[in-house]
Amino acid sequence: MQSITRSQMSRCATILTAVVSTTVQAQVVSYPFTGTRTSGSAGNTISGTITLDVGAAPSNTIPGDGTANWLSVSGFSINATTDSGVSAGTSFGGDTRYTQVDRPGYLSNGIFAYFNDGVTIRAIFLNTYESTTGDGIFADVDNPWDPFALANRDLYIEIYDIATATSQSGSFSLDTFGPPPPFDITTPPAGSTFTTGDPVTIEWTGGAPSWLVTLYLIEVTPGLPFAVAASVASGVPNSGSYTWNFPDSHPFGDPCEHQYQFYVEDSDRTSWIYGPVFTVVCPNSPPTAVCSVQELLDIGDQGYASFSAAGSSDPDGDPLTFSWTLTSPGSPDITSSDEEFTAFLDYGDWTVTLDVSDGIATTTSEPGDCDLTVDPALLSLFDCEKVEVEFCLGDADSDPSDDDSSADDASSGCTSDRVKIKGEIGLPMGVDFTELDAFAMVDLAAGDPDFINVVMDPITFEVHGGDGHHWKYRNDSAGPGVTKLDIDWKGARFKYDESGFPVEFESEFIGSDQTILEMEFKEGDIDGNFSVDIAGGAATVDLDDDGNVLASSGLTVEVKKTGKKLLLTLPFPLREADTIALSGAPEVDGASILVSDHYTNSLGRFKLEAESGMMLEAGANALPRGVDLHIGVGTPLYPGWCTATEDELKVHSRKWKAKN
Repeated sequence: MQSITRSQMSRCATILTAVVSTTVQAQVVSYPFTGTRTSGSAGNTISGTITLDVGAAPSNTIPGDGTANWLSVSGFSINATTDSGVSAGTSFGGDTRYTQVDRPGYLSNGIFAYFNDGVTIRAIFLNTYESTTGDGIFADVDNPWDPFALANRDLYIEIYDIATATSQSGSFSLDTFGPPPPFDITTPPAGSTFTTGDPVTIEWTGGAPSWLVTLYLIEVTPGLPFAVAASVASGVPNSGSYTWNFPDSHPFGDPCEHQYQFYVEDSDRTSWIYGPVFTVVCPNSPPTAVCSVQELLDIGDQGYASFSAAGSSDPDGDPLTFSWTLTSPGSPDITSSDEEFTAFLDYGDWTVTLDVSDGIATTTSEPGDCDLTVDPALLSLFDCEKVEVEFCLGDADSDPSDDDSSADDASSGCTSDRVKIKGEIGLPMGVDFTELDAFAMVDLAAGDPDFINVVMDPITFEVHGGDGHHWKYRNDSAGPGVTKLDIDWKGARFKYDESGFPVEFESEFIGSDQTILEMEFKEGDIDGNFSVDIAGGAATVDLDDDGNVLASSGLTVEVKKTGKKLLLTLPFPLREADTIALSGAPEVDGASILVSDHYTNSLGRFKLEAESGMMLEAGANALPRGVDLHIGVGTPLYPGWCTATEDELKVHSRKWKAKN
């Protein structure tokens, strides 16, 4: 399709079409008038209706090159009360008379003549009344008159009696109609956006109702040639509205977003206009929303998880934006607009929603795709070092072939088989025993389910010791269940004291939301200012070569001994994955300490006893042979478990024994 310039578009139809219609559209206005004779019999009046029709060519006339307009007068009647040769009520103008306008402003023939019974009635448009030469012929036959000009004109009517050579005439003021208002495209408004294939209603004002109009779609996308993109309609009525469908694809191809405007003109190109600029885009394909989640680790009563929308895509290649919402009952919502992010989550069930948008459409991830449950962190250690099951009945010599019933087959005073387990327990990373409620829940099974089967037995401890390190539980009541559980705790610890390195670190306390860290150094061993960075910039402290604190962030610093010892309080737990980095003075520059290499969890030793409330007849020879212990510690019930299998449990007299 040929591209054209804006100046060429002023005669748009000439370029776009091979054949141009030369039909000129009619514009009709009727005027009533009444005039008084200026000569002849006094009181004679001329009245009636004159119809001016611009553009209606006579049937026997073929317009030339389409540049001429036509003017006609019809429906012209005279009512004469007294006049020689003219009867009252006589009507003239049985034929419509025409004159051609060769160019705006000039009439080829300015006289319209009507004949009846030898009397001629002639009409002429004049700027001002011109007197005749005495023979009834107007001197101003070719007076300029523009049929499209808005002005008052005089219509001069003369009645001329050929037989008597007398004339009577009158002059009447007539408002000739002016040009129609120019075109103006109002819809679609500037800035509108459509999709290829969409319907669009083009609305405009102006022009004469009888005109026929032509509409075009004009390409005005920056970087593309100014051109006609499509012919919308040709020779349609000037109704002020036309509905059309955009093409299913852009005529000039990529990019996907184009700018256009509509153009309208009448068929004679008397008026034309370019409309507002709007946008047409390709049909949008919505993006896909793909989320993935990975729980990285448990820290106390929180989980640390990563979320990714990297699998999301858009068929159109549009840039994407992301909106994450993570919700869990009793926990604040977590939101993010990153494609990938990590977050700490309280334990519980989390609903994860990902919205992916291409700027036009938004797609939401499938329900449940990335939901997760954060369980309390596992105990860092739960080791059953020694397991024993003591039976009241059975052979004292552990000989299955011995079927005697001697007194030594029953343990003196024994009324219930018993389980004893002892071992080591360690709390999760970042949890100190001093933060926990002294509470536990115990599940214990030994042998046949009908033998020892303690299910979710709640344990509330007594707390002893200056720092509450000794948890004690006793239940002397008869019946199956846990009768004794003791835990002796030691707090979590981080200690770094490498030989030859001038800085040492040791924790005083590591909890789920706080760490108190002692930093010891000898300022004489460090030549120059140095900095300490903890957990990737979460906390920093800068010191001069005398050990004075210059600046700090993300922590509280207490000077214990000037130039020797600082107490650093961090508002977060020190975690195994964290590092402590030092820089500055050459003695420490580049040092990086991995916490996990020097960290000890909050540990304890436990002793548990439980009774079955019965005496198993087969004693130690009973099968199946096995012990399972599950425990949850603290209110979050940090879980741990241990198992002693049949192969591990050895039969000794009236006992099953396993030792790790």
